[in-house]
Formats: sequence, structure tokens, C-alpha cells
Amino acid sequence: MKYSPLPLAPVLLLIFTALSTFADPTPDPIYVQAHRGGLREVPENTMAAYYQAWRLGTIPEIDIRTTSDGVIICLHDSTLKRTTNARDQADVPVSQLTLTELQRYDAGGWFDPAFAHERIPTLKQVFQVLQRHRDYQIYLDLKAVELSQLAALIETYQVADQIIFCHNRIDSCKTMKAAIPQLRTMLWIGGHADAIWRDYQAAAATGFTHLDQVQLHLKPTEDTWPFALSQEQLRTAVAETREAGIDLEVLPFEFTPQSLRELVTLGIQWYATDEPRRFRAALREEKATASFLNNGITAHRGDSGTYPENTLAAIDAAIALGADWVEVDVFKAADGHLVVTHDATTERFGDKTLDVATSTLAELQAIDVATGFRNDKQLDDTLCPPATMPTLKQVIQRIQLQQRTRLSIQPKMNIVDDAIALVRTLRAESWVGFNDGDLKKMARVKELAPEIPVFWDRFKESPLTEDMVTARKHGFESLVPHVGALNPAIVAQMKDAGFAVGAWTVNDTKTMQWLLDMRVDRIYTDYPDRLRSLK
Repeated sequence: MKYSPLPLAPVLLLIFTALSTFADPTPDPIYVQAHRGGLREVPENTMAAYYQAWRLGTIPEIDIRTTSDGVIICLHDSTLKRTTNARDQADVPVSQLTLTELQRYDAGGWFDPAFAHERIPTLKQVFQVLQRHRDYQIYLDLKAVELSQLAALIETYQVADQIIFCHNRIDSCKTMKAAIPQLRTMLWIGGHADAIWRDYQAAAATGFTHLDQVQLHLKPTEDTWPFALSQEQLRTAVAETREAGIDLEVLPFEFTPQSLRELVTLGIQWYATDEPRRFRAALREEKATASFLNNGITAHRGDSGTYPENTLAAIDAAIALGADWVEVDVFKAADGHLVVTHDATTERFGDKTLDVATSTLAELQAIDVATGFRNDKQLDDTLCPPATMPTLKQVIQRIQLQQRTRLSIQPKMNIVDDAIALVRTLRAESWVGFNDGDLKKMARVKELAPEIPVFWDRFKESPLTEDMVTARKHGFESLVPHVGALNPAIVAQMKDAGFAVGAWTVNDTKTMQWLLDMRVDRIYTDYPDRLRSLK
């Protein structure tokens, strides 16, 4: 991400709550904006709302307008009617009222008597709090304020690094960024799903110039996928904003623990909500019920029948489909980076041929690794966008964003020690396993990390009876023979010996069903959706 909250004790409270929720631990934090301070839980745009947002570890969003006597106040609507007890002046535009007139009215009692006597705050009041608490941050949403006046006030109080300025027009963000270069800016995009996506694409076409964040509103639907913007659209937005070095934020107007998990699984780290307290509770609830899947579906190189193999897109798709394991292949680049790719060269799938082991990460990531898949499937760049070779670190961090699917690492070189060291560094032991047919490599996994499961790949001609003795000696949990080596008798023998039994690599449903009928525990497939349909 381009900018993150700097250093924030209250904000870190929610960050660590989120971390312990979706993965314990995960390297990617979750940040939350409390929309208008949390308008479903407190009277919006009041100091009580802002203080609650900070206490919860969130960042309050504040709407700003100007009074007739030139004071910037915190208010969403253009009149007092909805959010105060004003009667005689309820329909008068606030731009025609003085601050003294506005602050005669109660801005909290309408919501709950416990908040009686709250008044419409001025932006100066908020800035004074920011000066006392340098770890607090706010979003400022422009409603009706002269940008030059706002910039001058920010400079006066020296709080630019605590503010994210937001508006639904890029021009406003551009103006504020020009006036205060260190100010962060966010474009929010609302409306119907089609309009949101059109406006998002227009912003993307500019390269997100002058922006540090983009916020997309997520309206609820009754479909299986709970939001009006599709998974593919959100996945595209995640990829494009990351490529541009900015943050993607979403505002789900309705959410459940499961729907939040769907969004986090896509790699979204920034959220806005009307209910910050319930949002945090939803994270905790999902933690209480979350567990890794155990359905015997290993997505071979990700969902590689539908997406380019060993790419983040293929991995994300496999997770979304509900595979309990995703298998990836790993090489070591010339500069020591562990990269996710199957072949020793990039000839088969890339737009340029390089030897993986003798090339640097920068050289490898300059290659479009979706080229071969795109050509084989006769797709264009729209249906199959260019893809970069991911590092193993990136893939592990992606897997750690959720707690349903785990990652099986197949070392294509002598890199077990490096891979285990990375797993230890990321504290990802619970999320990973290893698979390969090389006995020395798999034995080394058990020497270094006996708690990590091993799926020992076997071949069509392998002596499976002898292999069971070897597997038991080394503590391997599973044997995964080539499908051609299996029959009912050998499957029963391996299961009776206490091993989980897998098979690789099966893509037709007839063979899948034959294996399931034999009680094979796990099937490696390029098409996890086909296998899931039989479960």
C-alpha cells in the first residue's frame, strides 16, 4: 500500500483484532473507517461518535460544511432537519445560519437520550483533538467548503499527516494534493453497480493520478455472492490498485462474518462501515467458527484449468471455489528469491524465455506469465490480463488472509531449507504443507518442521507397499500416487496402514467419481470446480 496509518496505538487495536480474526497471525493488517463516526451506533458527526471510533481503533470519517459566518462544521446534510432537534430552522440551509445559531440545537438526543446535549462540532475542535493525540487520524469528506480555506486550516494546526481527504471528484483531490502534498486523498465512488464500475474504470484509466485510495460502495444483493459488484470486478480492482501503489477501500452497507471473509480473501485490507462495533464483533465471530476445510480437493497449481497456472489469480480462484489445499511449485531465482513457477524456464508460459534459476526476480517479474495460457485458450488481454510471477512470500501472505484453504509447496529445486525458513519467518506453519516425489526433500521437511504435513507424491511404477514402510519411517501423513497406480486393493491397503490416500492429476469427472467410490481421500486437479460438484 502507498500510505498506511502512522503509528497509531488506537488504530492498531483494531488491526490486531482483525489479524487474530482471519489468521493468527497474518502479515497484512486490516484498516477500518467509521463512516460518519459509525452512524448506526452513535449520533453521526458528533464528538461522541468520533471518540468512540478512535476507542474502537477505527478512523472516523467526518463530513464538512461552512456556516454563514465562515466556520467549517462537521455535518453531512445541508440542513439540520434529520440530525438535530431543530424545528423552526430545520429546513434552513446551514450555509445561511451562523455557528451560534447551529449550536443552539441538540445533535445527539434524537439518536438516543444518552447522547443528549451533543452539539454540531467545528472542524477546529476536531483538529485540536488531533493535536493532542498524534496517533488519531480522520477522513475528511468534502460537502461544501472552500478548498483554500480548508487547506489553510490544516496548515495552521499542522495535522496534514493525520488526515485522508476524500471526495467523489478527482479534481478536488488534485487541488488538495497540490496545496498540501503530504495530504492523503481518496476518491469515493457510489451509486448503482454499473455506474460505480464505470467511474472506477475512468479513475484507473488516469493511473489513479493524485489519489492514495479509492473507495467502492458495495450494495447488498440476494444472490450467492452478497455484493452488487462481482468477485471478478473486485479482484481486478485489487490487482490494479496494488499495481498503482494505492489502497482499495470498500464500504459494504450490509455484512456478515462470512461476507467479510469473502472480501478479505480477495486481498482487500481497507473497509468503511456504518457499524464499527458490530464490524469488530463480526470479525471475532468468524474467528470463533473458522477452521480449515477438509474436503480432499487440491487445486493443482491453483485453479489452473481456468486461470494461468501458479498465478495469484489461479490461487484466489481456488480459494473462492473452496479447495482445501492449493498446490504450487517453487524455484529459487538467481538473487535468492523463492518464486512460484513449475518449469525450469519460462518458455512454455511466458512472453520471453528465461532460465528461472539464473535470472533475477526483477527479470522474471518483467515476464507476462499468462501468455501461454492466453494463447492456448485463444483469449485476449481483457479476458486474460497479463500476470506476474509471484514470490512464495506473496503467495503465503495471500493464503494467510483467510483460514479455509492451505498451501502445499512443491520444491522444484533444493530449496526446502529456504522455504521452511520463510514459513517460520511468516509464522505460517498452520497454513502450509509440502508435496513432492523426492524422498530426500520430503524427509528434510520432517527434519526441520515435523509439524508440517507431507504429501509424498508417488509414480505409476512406484512400489507402493515398500513406500508405505518408508513413509511411516519418516512420519509422512499422506501418499499421493499417480492415478494409474491405484486400484481398490492398494487404496484399502494404504488406508488400513493409516495413510491418507491421494491421486494426481485428474481432470475428468468419470475418473474422479471412480476414485471417490474407492474412498480416495484427496484428488489433485486443474479443475477444482468439477471435483467440488461431485462432493
